[in-house]
Amino acid sequence: MNHKDHILPKTMTEATGKTRTDASLNPAFGGEHVIEKYQIANMHCGSCVSRIENALNALPGVTSVRVDFKSRSVDIEYLEGAAFPADFRLAIESTGHQVADRLPL
Repeated sequence: MNHKDHILPKTMTEATGKTRTDASLNPAFGGEHVIEKYQIANMHCGSCVSRIENALNALPGVTSVRVDFKSRSVDIEYLEGAAFPADFRLAIESTGHQVADRLPL
């Protein structure tokens, strides 16, 4: 399967059929900024970095994404209650990569 065969769901709702309240998608909802770090398996080129960044930045509530090719990791900053770790995993997997581990900051 090549990378172009992967289609990213626009939202967790599209991927799972579960919905969120409008308040949870609103940055004014009052959520704290949270950062999570993940190890990414099978990331082997700059194109992989771009696909992962684009997939994560497209998620509602994500405020910053930094993919580090050298360490094969990604830092995701998001608004708590407006974005969810399950979304991150789905977005990364939709690019043909796997989340190997959640890492300490």
